[in-house]
Amino acid sequence: MGRGINNKILFSIIAVAFVGGLFSAAYAGSIMPKITLAGDVDVLGNLATARTIQTGSTTFLPTSYNSMGTGTPTSGIVDTIDDLFVTDDLEVFDDVHVGDTLFIGTNPSTSNDSIFMNDGTERIFWRGLADRFEMTSDLGIQHDLFVGTFASNDDDTITFDLPSTPQTITWDDIETRFEISNEVLTSGPICAGCSTEANVVTYNRMNAGISDHGMFGTSDLYVSDDLEANDDLFVDGKLTVAGLVDPPAITFSVETHDSKKQLATDVEDHEEVMVYWNTENHQMEVYVLAEDAFYTFDGTPVPYKSYR
Repeated sequence: MGRGINNKILFSIIAVAFVGGLFSAAYAGSIMPKITLAGDVDVLGNLATARTIQTGSTTFLPTSYNSMGTGTPTSGIVDTIDDLFVTDDLEVFDDVHVGDTLFIGTNPSTSNDSIFMNDGTERIFWRGLADRFEMTSDLGIQHDLFVGTFASNDDDTITFDLPSTPQTITWDDIETRFEISNEVLTSGPICAGCSTEANVVTYNRMNAGISDHGMFGTSDLYVSDDLEANDDLFVDGKLTVAGLVDPPAITFSVETHDSKKQLATDVEDHEEVMVYWNTENHQMEVYVLAEDAFYTFDGTPVPYKSYR
C-alpha cells in the first residue's frame, strides 16, 4: 500500500482514503481506533495528527501528552497535547531554547542530576546529598554575580577547597562586613575606608587621604588619622614629626632610672639605647645598656639616682 510498509496494516476504522498523497482515516463510535505498523515507515512529506504521538510501544495508552517511551512523567506539568515526555535520554545537536522553567531530576533528588557539555567531558550537576550545585571545570562570569537575596538576613558564604581544607569568604549580615578565613595576598595596594571615588595611588593607605611625603610603592603605608600601637613600634629609618598637626609632638610615658634598668633586663639587640623622659630630673635622657650609664641629649653623663 505504501513505500516502507513491510508488513500488514490493521485498521479499526470505517473508511480509508488517499487523496492527493494525503492519508486520512475516519472512524465512528466510542472505541479509539489505531493503526498498527509492524515494520518501518518512511514519511517523505509532513506528518500531522490531531491527537498525541506515542513511540516505543505497540500498546496504545491514551494520554493527553506526546511521549517517547513507556514511562510516566512525574513533574506534574506534562499534561497537554503541547507537551512531550521523553522516558530516557534526549540528544540535541544544535541550540535548545526554553521559554519557561527547565526541570532536571525529581524532587527531592538524591542523584547527581547533570547537564553535560564539551562532548560529555564537563558537566554542571546538582549534588543531591550535599544540597548544592557543582561543576567539573572553571566558571567564567562576564557580568554581575549575586549571592543571596537583597533582603537576606543570613550569612552568605563562598567556600574553596572542599572537602579537605575549606576556606571561606563570608558576608556577615549582623556585622555588615566581609570575613575571610585565611590570609589575603594582593599584588596591588590596599585602601581601607576608601570609596570608589578615591584617588588611585600606588601605596597602601588607611582612608582616602593623599600622602605628600614621598610614598610610592606597595611597601609604604599612609594613615590619614591617628595610629595607635599597643606594643613595640620599630622604626628602621628616620622618624619625622611634621607640623601638619597642631601641636606636632611625640609623647612619652614618665620613667625613672630604676624603671629603665628594670626594662633593660629583657630587651633585644636593637634596643640597646633607650630615649625617655626622666620624671625625677625633668629632662629627656638616654640610657646606654652596654655602659649601664645615663646621658642627656648633648652627651653629658647623668648620675644614677635610685628612688626605691
